[in-house]
Amino acid sequence: MAWRYIGETDRTMVWECDFFSDLNGGVMNNFAEYFQPFSPYELAPFEPKHLQKSYPQGYNHDIKIDADKQIVIRMPRQQVMVYGFGRQLKLTDFPIVEGFLGGEYDLPPGSYGVLDIVKKFNLEKKRPHKIRPSLYPGGGLPGGIDEMYVYGTTGFTLKPDRTTFIITPTEYKVRGYVFLTDDQWDFASDHGFAKVVNPFVQTLFGPSHYNVHPGGILIEYTGMGTFLEVKQRR
Repeated sequence: MAWRYIGETDRTMVWECDFFSDLNGGVMNNFAEYFQPFSPYELAPFEPKHLQKSYPQGYNHDIKIDADKQIVIRMPRQQVMVYGFGRQLKLTDFPIVEGFLGGEYDLPPGSYGVLDIVKKFNLEKKRPHKIRPSLYPGGGLPGGIDEMYVYGTTGFTLKPDRTTFIITPTEYKVRGYVFLTDDQWDFASDHGFAKVVNPFVQTLFGPSHYNVHPGGILIEYTGMGTFLEVKQRR
C-alpha cells in the first residue's frame, strides 16, 4: 500500500495513492472518520506483536485536522482502467459511438471529431460523448462490493480533441480517448438501487457513528486517459 500526504490548501487536504487496490471500503471509512487512510487504533501491519505500536505505519498524528476542509484522494486513471472497474468499459457504452456505428448519423466518408457530430446533429443537450454508468446491479458497469461502496456511480467522457470517428467505403471506425471524471464520495447517490440499500450499507458497513467527513471527500483522477478502438463493417 502506498499513500502520500501531499499537503493542504485553503480548502483541501490532499492525499495520493499509487494503486487501485489502495482504496477499498475500509480505507474510505478511515478517511471519513479519521481524515487519513489509516485508523489511529489499528495495529501496525507486518511487525511482530511486541514491536507493534498503537497506530499503523503511515498514520501521521502530526497532520493538522480541519473538518471543514475537503479531503481529496488522487487516483491514477490508468490504475482504474487497467486494474479496476474501468477495464469493463467499452466504447459502445457511449451513445455517440453506438449511434455512429449503427449509421444513425448521415455522414459521407471522412474523418470527424466529437464536436463535429455533436454540433451537426444538435446533440449538445444530450451530451452523447459523456456517460455516468453505475457499478450497482443493472447499472451498466457491474463492480465488486468494494467498488460499489467506494465508487458507486462514476463518470467517463470521450475527450473531443483526441477522439476520431472515421468512415471509409467499407467500415466505421472509432478511436476514442476515454477520460474518467472526478467523483464525490457520500451516501447521497440518486441511483435507484443505491437509494434503497444506502441506509443499510451506511449502518452496517459505513464509518462509525455514520460519520461522513463534513468537508466532503473527492476522488480526483490524475494522469493519462486510455485509448480504445472499435470498428464495424458498413
